[in-house]
Amino acid sequence: MRAGTHAELAAKMGFGTAPAVIMLGRTLHRFRHGEHKERFGKGTHFWAALDARAAEVQAELDKEEAKRFVRPSRYKCAAPGCPVEASKGSMLRACAGKCEDAYKPRYCTKECQVPDWKTHKRMCKPGLEAPQSEAPPPSRSPIDPSFTAGRFEMSPDLSLPTQPKNPTFKTARNGEYSVEIGGISVHTSPSQLSSQEIKELAQKVKVLSGEK
Repeated sequence: MRAGTHAELAAKMGFGTAPAVIMLGRTLHRFRHGEHKERFGKGTHFWAALDARAAEVQAELDKEEAKRFVRPSRYKCAAPGCPVEASKGSMLRACAGKCEDAYKPRYCTKECQVPDWKTHKRMCKPGLEAPQSEAPPPSRSPIDPSFTAGRFEMSPDLSLPTQPKNPTFKTARNGEYSVEIGGISVHTSPSQLSSQEIKELAQKVKVLSGEK
């Protein structure tokens, strides 16, 4: 196949992580093993480059997973009832008060932060530890590194170690928002939907489905 030949040459020349090469890898991976192995399993440099990239992104997400385990509240909006989570803590706005950083609540929007101030105000002092209720662990959604990492094996569903829509892996690096909608985790990058927009989407679906 001509595309495979070009991809192998590109990888051999050091361009194995070019978007076009990675995209082709998604398409051909289902044929890499099994009965089509002889035809599509070739391309030593091509597959080696993709495997190396997968391992690199795996390491990045393992690092993120460790951070989430230590400080789960950093990745979930602290406002009661808000479903928004973030793959990176920096995507949520932290309380600017003097509360300890380890227990500092974070919010997806100002609209969530302002009403919650009445609750957080008494805890917004140095030296105080927040109660467990202020630090709920993030749900294990597809943006959770422990889930995303499962795709790094590049299973037959064409998955490479990132969201399918972005072959350059920028989505995983720039972060994503996530909400639970109808039992399904929906995640999006800030460039597609803001935290406020994805929260409103979740609320509308909840109303339409009759959930309380």
